Amino acid sequence: MMLPIWKSFDRAKQVWGKSIHRQISFSFSLISLFIFLVFGYAFFVYERHILYEQGTERTIRLAQLLSLSSVPHMLSDDLASLTEIVNEAKQDKDTKAIFILSIQGEVLASSNNAHVAKDVPSLTSQLLTSLGGEARVLRNSAELIDVVVPIRVSNRNIGWLRIERSREFDNANLFYIAESGAAFVLLLMLSIYFLASRLAYRLTIGLMKLEY
Repeated sequence: MMLPIWKSFDRAKQVWGKSIHRQISFSFSLISLFIFLVFGYAFFVYERHILYEQGTERTIRLAQLLSLSSVPHMLSDDLASLTEIVNEAKQDKDTKAIFILSIQGEVLASSNNAHVAKDVPSLTSQLLTSLGGEARVLRNSAELIDVVVPIRVSNRNIGWLRIERSREFDNANLFYIAESGAAFVLLLMLSIYFLASRLAYRLTIGLMKLEY
């Protein structure tokens, strides 16, 4: 089984070694491919960072907007209106869950009615107290953004709003960038190979004449 493989390998080495034109063309193309892959990966990582940062900022702004809309209903203890706010916000396909919490951490309104009048296990009263008056990103992964912001009146916390959103939109844009980049690199590599082949031919044509 190993013998045919070694024979094929030796045959490939012989073909490779006999053609200077082929060596120059492929060597230049492989070096170019390596450079493109390195720079392409660096660009992909940079774009992913930008897209994820923008997605996190959008989620925080949405949470802050919803918290402002909740203020009058929190003050009047209008749970029906809080539920309406949650249901309207849940229309966004990327929004996975929304919680409006009391200052103690009890769920007043939620996109999942099963959570109402219960505490959120991952948000203890000690953790909520430590947040102060600032927004906090609880989870920031490639799949999900989890943000909690205070609901404030006159610099006083009266409750909390938590929102979980998926990164499907960000990942779809990232996939489009990667797909477009791969197509561009493929087209560029074909062009480079053609140019390298032509250049190698011009460089080796003199040697070929001397041999004959």
